[in-house]
Amino acid sequence: MAVVSRVCGKMEPGDERVGDAVSSLSALLRHGDARVADAALRCFASLADRFARAHADPAPLAEHGLIEELVRRLGSTETSDDKCLVPSVSTTVSLLSTLCRGSAQITHDLVRLDLCSAIEAAVQADERWCLECMRLVDLLLVLLCEGRHVSATE
Repeated sequence: MAVVSRVCGKMEPGDERVGDAVSSLSALLRHGDARVADAALRCFASLADRFARAHADPAPLAEHGLIEELVRRLGSTETSDDKCLVPSVSTTVSLLSTLCRGSAQITHDLVRLDLCSAIEAAVQADERWCLECMRLVDLLLVLLCEGRHVSATE
């Protein structure tokens, strides 16, 4: 997975292999082994950073359920006593932030999901999780107040 992460960090947004990489990484993000899933999460973060540096819309990264999986991870507190999950939560929130900054569509999709329940679960789990969620909510409010329109009825 370290090699995959390095490859993702060098992949350009217009690369024709991005779609295949996103599909494979999405499957790995749901892998039963937490180390594999966390490595896939870091790969997505590398890809999102490449998109951000190129000022490209990162919407292609979300084509296989990435946003839904990130919200699920954020609200998953059944193992919140495990301190090794704190970096994963930081990576999850950072990735969501990067994606929202780069894509109005992703911001729209994120707000339409059951984000409130996920955040409520996360803020009750751990002080660090709470701070990370506050950072995400702050960004979302800024983006929405700057004019990103989100309709709850769509």
